[in-house]
Amino acid sequence: MICNVYLITIFTLNFALRQVDAAYQVLENAWFSWYRWWEPRFPKS
Repeated sequence: MICNVYLITIFTLNFALRQVDAAYQVLENAWFSWYRWWEPRFPKS
């Protein structure tokens, strides 16, 4: 029983970490896309 709980915990954490990685990738792609548009229009002062 303890082994099953341990395995479920490991799989749940692994799944959650993959979701965080996927979310980070989406946000990173959106940021770079937006920044490429924004940078030439608003150069550093």
